[in-house]
Amino acid sequence: MRGEDFEVDFVDEKGNRLIQVSYFSSLDELNKSELRSLVKGSEIVGFKDLLVSWDLEDEVGFEGKRI
Repeated sequence: MRGEDFEVDFVDEKGNRLIQVSYFSSLDELNKSELRSLVKGSEIVGFKDLLVSWDLEDEVGFEGKRI
């Protein structure tokens, strides 16, 4: 899914979620543009957000969303 200023890697229509794949192992390494893309995509399609990382499982709040 692409917009003028964002891109989401995968749209799971069956599970109603967006998937953004990224390589990081701590929240300090997390690129805010990855989160911003999920938020913008979710505002368009109304799906849940999901970020898939290499080595980290956590939840983070960003722009009023839980990712």
